[in-house]
Amino acid sequence: MSPCLVIGKESDVFLDVTHEDISKKIINLSNRIDSFFGDERIDDEANNTRVRLFTVTTFREAQKASTEGNFRIQLRLPKTEKRLQLVVQRDQEDDEEELRPSENEPGQNQQGLAEKTTAGLRYLLDVADINFSSELGLRLSWPPQIFGRMRFRKNINFGKWVFRPVEEITWFDREGWFSETDLNFDRRINPFWLFRFVNNVEWNDIDYKLRFQHGPSFFQKINDRMGLSYNARATLEQNPNLSSQNYQIGVGFRQLLYDKWFFWELSPALNFPREQDFRRTPIATVKFEAIFGRI
Repeated sequence: MSPCLVIGKESDVFLDVTHEDISKKIINLSNRIDSFFGDERIDDEANNTRVRLFTVTTFREAQKASTEGNFRIQLRLPKTEKRLQLVVQRDQEDDEEELRPSENEPGQNQQGLAEKTTAGLRYLLDVADINFSSELGLRLSWPPQIFGRMRFRKNINFGKWVFRPVEEITWFDREGWFSETDLNFDRRINPFWLFRFVNNVEWNDIDYKLRFQHGPSFFQKINDRMGLSYNARATLEQNPNLSSQNYQIGVGFRQLLYDKWFFWELSPALNFPREQDFRRTPIATVKFEAIFGRI
């Protein structure tokens, strides 16, 4: 055998091993960061029994503070090969939505707790490195609404980057179809810093508008009990022409207060919304969260 061929094979093996090692480091850090900051992705992709209880208090300029309670309960069902779980939750929280200025006075267009609560059976499956889940259940309003949801996610490695495409499609009886697409890029800077570029697209067949959010985030792991996130976002809407709706810069501080299950989080931000002629609009949220079960 030619020495050049041997060297070539050894080089290929070295490059493959190095590439896999870098990819694993990025994915592992991303998972640790998302788990610490309570990202819903971790719950959606892990078939564990877990209960999250949290309250979010929002402070807006020239408005009274508002507090809202939320919960998320997922129970892994026995004897289902770890693929089936019962999920009861308030409609999926959106931290970035909390940081957007309200177009209405406090209390307007706010549904009651029951109207925001859903209960469903979720089926989880991993095929060809694609994380898949499907869900069927009810929104506990009156009259109740049937809903169905499908979610796909795959990690794609590009050198020192990991591309994380996620597609979630939801259908609600009497409302229609909703689509949310995440096209995020992660890069590990070092064992304590992660860079993420967020690309989010939402669509529904009620108003047929496309809504976009783009921007960078830096996540800093200070230690096992504290972490920081630094975020900037541009929000755009196509209706029918593409236009800017809001710009936002913010910081998030999250700390483990007690044992391994009680957290608090402080997230001040500045918005520059179109409806305020892009004037500076401060906002802040304070969140307390208790997690029971596997963390």
